[in-house]
Amino acid sequence: MHLPWQILPLNPLAAFGVILALGVLGSHLATRTFGIPRVTGYLITGLFIGPAGLGVLGPDLIAQSDIFIQLGLGLALFEQGRRIDLAWLVREKALFLTSLLAGALLFGVALASLLAFGIAAAPAALIASLLTASSPALMLDVIDECRAEGQVSERMMAHTGLSNLLALCLFAVSLSWGHLSSAHETGYSIMLPGWLLAGSALLGLAIGFLASRLGGWLGARHPEPQSVLFYAVIALTLGLTSMLTMIPSLAMLVLGLAMRNFGRDAIVGAPGLVKQGNLFYVALFVSVGTHFSAAPFASDGALIVAVVLLRLAVLVATWALAARPNGLPWRKGAWLGAGLLPVPIWSFGLLNLASDALPADAARLGMIALGACCLTELLGPALTRLALARTGEARPLQHERE
Repeated sequence: MHLPWQILPLNPLAAFGVILALGVLGSHLATRTFGIPRVTGYLITGLFIGPAGLGVLGPDLIAQSDIFIQLGLGLALFEQGRRIDLAWLVREKALFLTSLLAGALLFGVALASLLAFGIAAAPAALIASLLTASSPALMLDVIDECRAEGQVSERMMAHTGLSNLLALCLFAVSLSWGHLSSAHETGYSIMLPGWLLAGSALLGLAIGFLASRLGGWLGARHPEPQSVLFYAVIALTLGLTSMLTMIPSLAMLVLGLAMRNFGRDAIVGAPGLVKQGNLFYVALFVSVGTHFSAAPFASDGALIVAVVLLRLAVLVATWALAARPNGLPWRKGAWLGAGLLPVPIWSFGLLNLASDALPADAARLGMIALGACCLTELLGPALTRLALARTGEARPLQHERE
């Protein structure tokens, strides 16, 4: 005899409902009981109901629900791009240079660590490129939860956006190296990364330009059409990047950046519209949690821990030393660097593009990326919130005031 829920499989729509309901309830319970950030509660809930936990959501169902995850990730990356103010970065040259320096050091240290553990040069460069970025989705959620405002939180978001752009560029170069090292045709090895970078960026710019004009034509007095247009733009960009084999994360970042900097009169992408997509953020984080597993640590645990610790050390040291040029005390600079620990969610999925270049190493690369994602995303939000609190920018949370 079997109970109904043991023999009736969930469909993607029912799974989406389960993800949202259990995500909100589980996160609220964890936050109220243990005081952890709500995003950590979402991730733990996903781990609990995923294949590594109770198995409420199996691998096939998680794959079928991918559209909801992509929408959540697209919204987060769009919002991250929208927070990159190019005019401000021109004035804050120290911030721009510090972010580039930190990214270069992170890439170099991660590459050296991976080589020391016996990873070949080309695959090591691919993983190292992904470890240069910080997670936009987690940063946005923690900063929003803390209602943080000030120089530290602004620089956190700016660094996160710049680090993602740098990481994607490094990934494309490393992918080209991977194809060349696998003795693939030279033209293909060079043109493919160029297509991924230029094509994704141009697509984001083109859709951003079009959306700006349409948003201006609709006007601020028509919020309902603006809201529909906003989600249409997100879905269209994600769909086209999938159809054209581009990098969705880069296209969404550039789209948000274009809407912020080149569409001054546009309403599409305004903060109020972005906040309407919170349910997709919940689905994103819970779904990411379902992918978490202890398997990567069984084979490469020492490597993953070493890379994460070195990542933290580089971020703290770089921002502490560069604090004064950025107008911050060195302690605030150090906390700023510590708060940037989480590795971006998109890094694990991006390795699918490298499977043709490095077929022999694809499985291990995926496990290392998954392990870094698990460790930094479970520990990182609490560290980010602590950094905001120590720098005086985090306001008391609702459950702390009650």
